[in-house]
Amino acid sequence: MMKTTLNGTGLVLALLLSCNVYAVNIVTIVSEEWGPGKPISTQFQPDRDGEGSPSTLSWLEVGRGEMSVLWFNLYQASLLTPTGEYRQGDYPLKLDIRYQRDIEADDLVNATVEQWQHLNFSEQQILVWQQELLGLWPDVTDGERLAFECLSADSGNFYFNGELLGNVSSPGFAQAFLAIWLSENTSRPDLRAQLMGDKSCDC
Repeated sequence: MMKTTLNGTGLVLALLLSCNVYAVNIVTIVSEEWGPGKPISTQFQPDRDGEGSPSTLSWLEVGRGEMSVLWFNLYQASLLTPTGEYRQGDYPLKLDIRYQRDIEADDLVNATVEQWQHLNFSEQQILVWQQELLGLWPDVTDGERLAFECLSADSGNFYFNGELLGNVSSPGFAQAFLAIWLSENTSRPDLRAQLMGDKSCDC
């Protein structure tokens, strides 16, 4: 299958994200009625002995949207919280991304770095966060999922197809990662509105 190389085309987060980071199994079953406030059953096998360990949660969708560049659909993303409502600074919350193209891990990381630069994070901060992601995120193919479970402003877990990739705990990391989609200064305001449930998505 053809690989898609992304050169500065924004929100290809490597949750083109594509949501890469944890050691606990999570199974996400998306309801056919996948809309704002609709429940998504998420089951964990909890191991509550560290900051990176998730709790058992039932997620509700806040909103969902689709990321496209030119005529390419890159991924569909959904934002979930325990209540189905998003409030800035409230945790936990989850970003779940289902890819619609094949994307190499390096391209996911590079796209994430470009978005952090767009949001004017310092190069020193970006370098630290970039190193956390390199070697953690895998290549993704059409239909695969990358999810990020945000536990605090600093810490969160990455999952790939329901399997824990690992935890990233670094000052400001989780907040900065989600800012790619949720910041008022995001490069994709329409996608932000969809994820927050303010705008519908025919996806």
